[in-house]
Amino acid sequence: MIRRLLLGLSLAVLLATDVSSAAAAENGFDAWLKGIMDAPGRHAGRHYREPRVPKAPKVLSPMEVLRHKMVTGAKVTDTQLKKLADSGDSLGAYNYAKRLTEAADPAQLPTALQYYFKAVKGGRAFALRPMIRLLDVGIGMDDLALMTDVQALLEKKALKDPLYRDALVRYYRSGKPFGLDTARADTLIADAAKAGDTKAALDLAYALLTGVPEPEQVEEAKGYLQIAALSETLSIRTVAENLLRDLNSQPITVATETVQ
Repeated sequence: MIRRLLLGLSLAVLLATDVSSAAAAENGFDAWLKGIMDAPGRHAGRHYREPRVPKAPKVLSPMEVLRHKMVTGAKVTDTQLKKLADSGDSLGAYNYAKRLTEAADPAQLPTALQYYFKAVKGGRAFALRPMIRLLDVGIGMDDLALMTDVQALLEKKALKDPLYRDALVRYYRSGKPFGLDTARADTLIADAAKAGDTKAALDLAYALLTGVPEPEQVEEAKGYLQIAALSETLSIRTVAENLLRDLNSQPITVATETVQ
C-alpha cells in the first residue's frame, strides 16, 4: 500500500515538472518572437518599399560616341578624328596630329604641328616631343600666329619643365623660329640654375667656361658646378665634380690683348 502511494506521488511530481518545463520553453519562445517583432525598424515599412524605377540610359552625344570609339581602338576615319579634335578634345588632337605625321606627307606636317600644339595646350604633355621635332626641322615657321602661340606656351612652361626650357633656349640661340635672343636664353638657364635645376647649372657653367674665361667667370662657373654636383643624375654629378676638381687644381689663364 505504501509502495503504491510513493509511486503515485513520484508520477505526480514528474508530470508537474514536465508541464512546468514545457510552459517555460513556450514562454521563452514567445519572448524571443516578441523581441523580433518589436525590433526597431521592424514595422517601418521596409518590406513595402516602392519599387525602384530604373534610370534611363545616358544618351551620348556624337562627340562622346566618337571619343569612345577612339579610346577603345575602334575604327575612326580621318574626318571623324579631325571633327573630334576640332571640338576641343586634346587627346583627339594628338591622335589626329600623329596620324598626319605617320602619313609621311610633307604637305600635312604644318597641320600636324597645329594639332600637336592644341594637344600640348590641352594638357597632353606627351605631345610636346613630336611638336618640338617638327619645330626643329623648320615646320610651321611661316605661320606667324602659330609661332607666337607656341613661343608663349614654351615661355609659360619653361621654368617648370626643362624640356620646354631647353627647346626655347635652343631656338633663341639659333634664331629660329622665334628670332635670335641669346640674352633671354642665358636668363632662362640662369633662373633655372638658381632654382636648383642641376642640368641648367651644368649648362650654364659650360657656357661661362667656353673659350678663355675671365677670373670672375670661372668663379661664377664654380658656383653653378657646385649646384650641379648635388644632382641625383650620376652623369651630371660626375661631370660637375671632375670640372670642379680641374678648376681648383689648375691656375686660371686670363685672356690678354697684345698691342703691336
